[in-house]
Amino acid sequence: MTRTEGPTPTGHVAVVVCRIDATRYGVRAADVEEIVRAAAVTPLPGAPAVILGLLNLRGAPVPVLDARRRFGHPARALDPGEQFVIARAGGRRVALRVDAAESLLEVAADAIDDPRRHVAAVAHVAGVVALDDGLLLVHDVAHFLSRAEAESLDAAGGAAA
Repeated sequence: MTRTEGPTPTGHVAVVVCRIDATRYGVRAADVEEIVRAAAVTPLPGAPAVILGLLNLRGAPVPVLDARRRFGHPARALDPGEQFVIARAGGRRVALRVDAAESLLEVAADAIDDPRRHVAAVAHVAGVVALDDGLLLVHDVAHFLSRAEAESLDAAGGAAA
């Protein structure tokens, strides 16, 4: 996957479409480094509840963010059939736990609507895209963690660079 910053010369934004249960979510492809199969996660005592723990990704510790918990889906044990979306959240490398990364969608930049018109103030929602079969919330990985959660993660030793 080629990383792009913002709209392409054709005025489109690439979005990685992920699924948790029957719900689809989007993450800007510009924020995504790679997608890997789920693997064992080491618990990180003192980390915020939204952090599953640390993933050993080719020798580098990467905090795993539980998108299931953040988006209000029922808890369940990590399944090896799931995937981790490895992304940059500001200066931090993170793994987002999803059931599956399903597709790469090119969306016209002007088709991404202001999220405040559709959802209550949610810092990590960057936009809303109307698709033929429903809405797709595009999430801003850099704001997935609140400031307090990021500080708690850093204090717990999960400040993977």
